[in-house]
Amino acid sequence: MSDINVVFGVIGLACGIYVFYACFQLKVKGLINTSILLPKSIDPDKCRDKVGYIKEVFPKMLLFGTVITAYGVIELVNTYVVEVGALLAVFMILPFVVLIWFGVTISRLNKKYFQDS
Repeated sequence: MSDINVVFGVIGLACGIYVFYACFQLKVKGLINTSILLPKSIDPDKCRDKVGYIKEVFPKMLLFGTVITAYGVIELVNTYVVEVGALLAVFMILPFVVLIWFGVTISRLNKKYFQDS
């Protein structure tokens, strides 16, 4: 068992849980998590259409959180339980692809809902 694999697994799991918590805040309380969704220069209270923003962002955050959490779980299972082989290889690449997609998508949505036309 490699210590670095455990660290990556725990970090992935923790990040995924944090994204799920931010999803809960977004959907239930209507709070826009500034550490995940907005740059420091944007005030979450300046959203033109908060309901529309939440409706568009929520499924993307849910997918992002699911992939990151799954990576963490798979890394820990691979380290402590059984080698998962090719599945681990896929989940070493997939989070980066989803992270890039999520960043680009959120950036476009922030321009749509927060910046002046």
